Amino acid sequence: MIILLFDVQKTDISDEVAGAIKRLEKHSDKLRVALNKSDSVSHQHLMKVYGALLWSLGRIISTPEVTRVYIGSFWSEPLRNEDTQNLIETEMNDLLSELKALPKMGAVRKINDMVKRIRQIRVHAILLDRVRTEAPSMFGKGKKKVKLLDKLPHIFRNIMKEHGLAVGDFPDIAEFRRDLDANFSDLKTCPKLVKKEKRLLHLENALNVDIPNLLDELPGINSMGARQGDII
Repeated sequence: MIILLFDVQKTDISDEVAGAIKRLEKHSDKLRVALNKSDSVSHQHLMKVYGALLWSLGRIISTPEVTRVYIGSFWSEPLRNEDTQNLIETEMNDLLSELKALPKMGAVRKINDMVKRIRQIRVHAILLDRVRTEAPSMFGKGKKKVKLLDKLPHIFRNIMKEHGLAVGDFPDIAEFRRDLDANFSDLKTCPKLVKKEKRLLHLENALNVDIPNLLDELPGINSMGARQGDII
């Protein structure tokens, strides 16, 4: 687990810190955030800071899952604000429970990795099918190929909207363009997606049925605080 500690009075994220957090994106399933000294502000102000921090992190970490932010006051003194005491104690206990459960979470992390791969395969299949559909007779035609490559941001946005897919499931558009440009002639060898619909349904079934059932079979998974948003 990677814990980022923020001071409730200093939640602004500088470019240097944002760059460091961005490097942790590939470990987003292990990333947790703790908002320290939360008992030093009012309940209303705490909620504003909490929301602002989530928004800032969402701009840096582009993953399907929302980064978990724990509210706490990590020192040996008693909590100073009675209005937020119950909330803070609950949040700190949740964090402690997750830390205690780390040795048992190896299986969950492996399932998370499998889910990410399934999501990426699904998106990649849909992307290639759309590109192939929009370029049925463009093979070898340089200008039309460049025009299609320039449309990739539009294609990405349309597919994201049409299929309700998360931006974090999509490949890096610059890398996708480079690979597509280098292997453009191979598009004609890609089968149409209509022939793969059953396979896509299998992927959807794995995400929505098989994996949740698998998680239910893991001993103590509910008490370990595994969140459905991390898996599905």
